[in-house]
Amino acid sequence: MKRILAIVVCFVAACGGGSEDGGLCQRYADMHLSDKIGKCDLKLVGLPTRSACDSAMNSCNDDDKRQLSTLLDCLGRVGSCQSGQEDSWAGQVNSCFNRLDLSAKCNFE
Repeated sequence: MKRILAIVVCFVAACGGGSEDGGLCQRYADMHLSDKIGKCDLKLVGLPTRSACDSAMNSCNDDDKRQLSTLLDCLGRVGSCQSGQEDSWAGQVNSCFNRLDLSAKCNFE
């Protein structure tokens, strides 16, 4: 049975964007988190599109953007999931989100 790793609200808010180097939304797009699932029995849900990410960034302040950059750094350090290690991998991903304390306006709601 596939397990679903729901990264809805926090990851939706985590896409950031809009600087001269492509910003946080480009970093998010380049990360390909779903590729890191590999052959694990997991499914990601709630991943925003690049355009949704760009739109959402308008409501995030500078502190939010710093936190989102830290989140992407953390997610970038998470390796690929190995079959049988789904819980451990999901725990690593979730630990990246545990550090977020975004402003109320920095989301898609």
